[in-house]
Amino acid sequence: MGWTACAKFWEGLFREPDGTPSSTRVLMYALAVFSCGLLTAMVHHMLRIQDANSLNGWLSAFPMIVAALIGLITVPYGVNRGAGLMSDLAASYAQVKNAQTAIQTGIVNTQISPSPPSPVPPVPVQQANTTVVIDNDSKG
Repeated sequence: MGWTACAKFWEGLFREPDGTPSSTRVLMYALAVFSCGLLTAMVHHMLRIQDANSLNGWLSAFPMIVAALIGLITVPYGVNRGAGLMSDLAASYAQVKNAQTAIQTGIVNTQISPSPPSPVPPVPVQQANTTVVIDNDSKG
């Protein structure tokens, strides 16, 4: 892999597909690195425990800790998606309110949305004429 491909990979890693920087991605990667470090430290600690009961306590809690860290890593993505959803809902609500106001007052606001493009008429399909010949003599 060349330097330009490597630079493109790292740039795409922390940016959205349209090229804008993504704080959500940076935060998720930082939390993932933190979680990996924490899990490594926990495993290192557990390998050095001599008491069986103490080790049993650590091992029984380990799956819950891993699940909690996975949840922590995914929180920024969920917050980002939720904020985007609320923004879309607010824009839809504003369009509905503008349309209701236009209907009530009779004034049409041309800034609501551009008219949709006219649909392209379908291409006519020619059907082939098929002749079916039934032989009445072969019926049983």
